[in-house]
Amino acid sequence: MLLVALGAALWGTDGVLRVPLLREMSPVAIVLGEHLILLLYSVPAVALGWGALRRLGGRGWLALLVIGWGGSALATVLFTAAFAAGDPTVAILLQKTQPLFAIALAHLVLKERLGLAYWPLFAAAMVGAYLVSFGNLSPFAALGSEAGAGALLALGAALLWGSSTALGRFVLRDVHFHALTGASAAPMAWAVFLVCVSVIFSPPLDLLLARL
Repeated sequence: MLLVALGAALWGTDGVLRVPLLREMSPVAIVLGEHLILLLYSVPAVALGWGALRRLGGRGWLALLVIGWGGSALATVLFTAAFAAGDPTVAILLQKTQPLFAIALAHLVLKERLGLAYWPLFAAAMVGAYLVSFGNLSPFAALGSEAGAGALLALGAALLWGSSTALGRFVLRDVHFHALTGASAAPMAWAVFLVCVSVIFSPPLDLLLARL
């Protein structure tokens, strides 16, 4: 529990750190910098856990790719872009919907059973997420607005993070957590992926955000 609390506290620094950085850098450039720093942890972690990683089957490696490219790289880009496109506070609050997606995907991927109370609670949570994002009962009025763009980006990030949580539990059956964290956080493959995304999409993304 202490480690979970510490992780939550670190996530709480997003508003303090990302907003000033967005004045000088694009979302993709910020996430690329994060992943390059994380190489200091991920390379030794992957080296120590390589014996277990190389024994992964095809489904394990596919899950690892989704976690790395989706949950580590793309989700963080979407989350950071949500800060630029909308209200950072709303983006942080919508991040808390991640467990909803994680539980639903654990049911689909890991065949975990869901209680009957889950779906009404899921619906109530999504209605709450909508009200937090837009504050009114006119959903079509929000389409195309800054609030709508920021909310969709934040929810996309939460969906990818939730997917990574479920897939991470699948991979943890065969790989120790430090090797999984290192392999998914920022090995050179993810950094190269982000460089490619930055070169191809960063100018259009910046232009899009400037028009919002």
